[in-house]
Amino acid sequence: KHKDQLSDYFGVLFDTKYQFSNFIVWPNNEFAYSIFQAIVAQPWIAHNPFFLHGNVWLGKTHLLQATGNQIMSNFPEKTVVYLPTSKLVTDIIEWIRNNTINKLLRKFDDVDVLILDDIQVIANKNACQDILLWLFNQFVDKHKQVIFSWDKPPRHLLHIEDRLKTRFALGTLCE
Repeated sequence: KHKDQLSDYFGVLFDTKYQFSNFIVWPNNEFAYSIFQAIVAQPWIAHNPFFLHGNVWLGKTHLLQATGNQIMSNFPEKTVVYLPTSKLVTDIIEWIRNNTINKLLRKFDDVDVLILDDIQVIANKNACQDILLWLFNQFVDKHKQVIFSWDKPPRHLLHIEDRLKTRFALGTLCE
């Protein structure tokens, strides 16, 4: 029931059609595929944090979704959240406006794996970057899995604080 409440709250967007079994591995995504295989076998241990970047149409979203689906299958007691970063930004702005940001942050206490797609959306949003930095630190300190994606490596993120870019690059980077 608790996982259902979190899913309802976050609007978890996992699509079961995204599985490793129907992912086409090519030379340009083989390394990313192998890293995600390691993550689903040992989340919180292997490649944490993980930053995936690459051009469009290389299968990033498929890999992210398949990873979430597989972790939920392997570890049904764990809570996995996949969010487009735009949804997180919208939520943060709303909660700041309502002066209830702590309530939002408490929701993340029960999340074991956080997957954020298109992290570049936080550019020029300083309050959102502060919240994301806090979340990142909380997840890493508690040995919870964090996965980010974008089309470019962290060093190319524009209008994002250096301290956040540095954290993105702390773990495994993969194109």
